[in-house]
Amino acid sequence: MKKSRRKSIRIASFLIAVMVGLVSLSAISTLKYVKTKRLLTASRERALTELGTQLDTISLNLDKCLYASTSPMISSVSTEVWRASTAAKTNLSEITDGEAELSSIYKFLSQVGEYTMALNEKSAKGEKISKEETENLKKLSGFADKLSEEVNYLISEEQN
Repeated sequence: MKKSRRKSIRIASFLIAVMVGLVSLSAISTLKYVKTKRLLTASRERALTELGTQLDTISLNLDKCLYASTSPMISSVSTEVWRASTAAKTNLSEITDGEAELSSIYKFLSQVGEYTMALNEKSAKGEKISKEETENLKKLSGFADKLSEEVNYLISEEQN
């Protein structure tokens, strides 16, 4: 009888130890999950804020490009638009999970940088920016303004 009781106590002790271990692992996993989720949220918020800043920069420099009259001015502004569009694409990729509806924004960011660099090359050759190209810059600037407003709205919504 003593052996049977001793055996039962050992089994119960073993089961209690296993249960304590499982509860501990569960608690540790939950804490890691919460920490990872917090870091992911902070990363998304940072990327969204940076995207808004880059879109503001693109919009501002597209407006400057409309008034730039010399090749060095156009070069400086075009380079800034290209740099900002590249940074914005990086931030956009950190925010999204390959969502199809955002591919048009990614495409816009690629095209605006390339377009201004093409204008830069044209200006460097001594050619003037045409009226059509000026109109295109105005349209790009307007689209960048709208995107910037939407992103800034998203930022304000996430902060509330």
